[in-house]
Amino acid sequence: MREVAAACGMTVGNLYYYFASKDELLAFCQEAAMGRLHHLAHCVELRNDLDADGQLFFLVLGHVVCLNEAFPGSLAHTQIEDLPAAWRDRIVSARDLYEAQWRAVVGRGVERGLFEVADEKVATMAMLGAANWTVKWYRPDGERSAYEVGEQFARQLVRGLLTDAAQWQPPTIDVDELNRIFDRDDSVASHAALAKRN
Repeated sequence: MREVAAACGMTVGNLYYYFASKDELLAFCQEAAMGRLHHLAHCVELRNDLDADGQLFFLVLGHVVCLNEAFPGSLAHTQIEDLPAAWRDRIVSARDLYEAQWRAVVGRGVERGLFEVADEKVATMAMLGAANWTVKWYRPDGERSAYEVGEQFARQLVRGLLTDAAQWQPPTIDVDELNRIFDRDDSVASHAALAKRN
């Protein structure tokens, strides 16, 4: 907590005003990140102009951008096992709902003959695992932006599911569109709801 406070330019006492413990801070980071990802999935659901392949492309790209650029502290998003059971159960429930949103897109692609997969759950988990792992190695000062990395991931992962990859053209996704999705100041409301439940 001292290191976090120092990085934020505040005293430990000030940090404890907002977060009672390390567990609460970690849970907040995870819950806030999940909130942004759920919002991304909701925005994808509203994109009626995109078929399942385009929606999945949007999900992969947005997921990578969210965790590596739009939401600071996203490495904590992967540390679910470090939470006490009460916090962990709530985060796992939110994560499961998000996974279900991805699976629904994959399922639509299978139904429409766009995707060929042996198991929709396994395909979904493989893509989410790959996208989540970028927080372990991505560096903001590296050769590529989070958007560029996300776009490459989206191209590779979606192409791997397609029944006709040779003819596929990825959709055009506007960087400003993604920025608008993640430009949500919901952190205060999220933390207030989190604290109220505890």
